[in-house]
Amino acid sequence: MRAASAILLAVSTAHSREWIKITSENFELFTTAGEGNGKAAIRHFEQIRAFFLTPIKSQSKPLHRVRLAGFSSEKEFEPYRPSAAAAAYYLPTADREYIVMSTLTSSVTRGWPTSIRPWRR
Repeated sequence: MRAASAILLAVSTAHSREWIKITSENFELFTTAGEGNGKAAIRHFEQIRAFFLTPIKSQSKPLHRVRLAGFSSEKEFEPYRPSAAAAAYYLPTADREYIVMSTLTSSVTRGWPTSIRPWRR
């Protein structure tokens, strides 16, 4: 719950960068990494979700979109980093799943393996 609160706090109090919200059918992304990076990231998450759910032909829809947070730099992510080695983290709660990534641009190689955890069940 602390991480979920941190995401909301970061989005509501960030002064140095403007947070934007991008939504898709299954995801809600808050990011300071810009619209282009945000759209690419949310498209990538939709592709990952489809890859994992297609073989089981799952038609179920979550009650809420997965909430993603992607920072534009490691420095912005630092106050919310759960450990020195974490590039991303996943937090399931009773009402929503959260994925927080250090940066959208470096997440492809560093943090996104953590972020696909919800679909590897």
